[in-house]
Amino acid sequence: MSLIYKFKNQIISIVLSLISLLAVVILIIIPAFRSINSINKEIKQQEEELENRLAMGLNAKKIKDDLNEIEAYVGDIDKIFLEKESELEMITRLEALASANGVEASIRPDFKIQNFSNDAGKLPLSMTISGNYPQIIKFINSLDCQEYYYNIDNANLSRVARGKDSSIVSLDVSGSLFIKK
Repeated sequence: MSLIYKFKNQIISIVLSLISLLAVVILIIIPAFRSINSINKEIKQQEEELENRLAMGLNAKKIKDDLNEIEAYVGDIDKIFLEKESELEMITRLEALASANGVEASIRPDFKIQNFSNDAGKLPLSMTISGNYPQIIKFINSLDCQEYYYNIDNANLSRVARGKDSSIVSLDVSGSLFIKK
């Protein structure tokens, strides 16, 4: 009997040990594992959020630097806009420019200013320039060097046959000027 008694005690000890081990696993290890996974997910979310904030901070710094760089050109940009009510002066300047370059100019402004923004608008302006090819190119270069900005939308160059002198060409240009309101 003593052998059965010892064997029973060992079996009971093993069963109690297994039950204790199972209780430890169920009551301590599984909740701890779940808690660790939950904390791991929170850490990953915070890491992504911090990376996004860092990227936004770096982007804000770049935007600020770009703004500072652009602000230096604001005065230059204002110079390309015509002042309100200076359309006639502009046409006179174009006629003088054409005369200085030895070409004939027929200037056709459309005084309906198209809204561009709250402070500025576009003034459509078409021209027909006649002269020889080098003179027309010189006129275009002179036009490009002016303080105001004439945006050419369309240009059409054609030869005009006039008696003996067939070297005369005609340039039809349509575009717009920017004007302050």
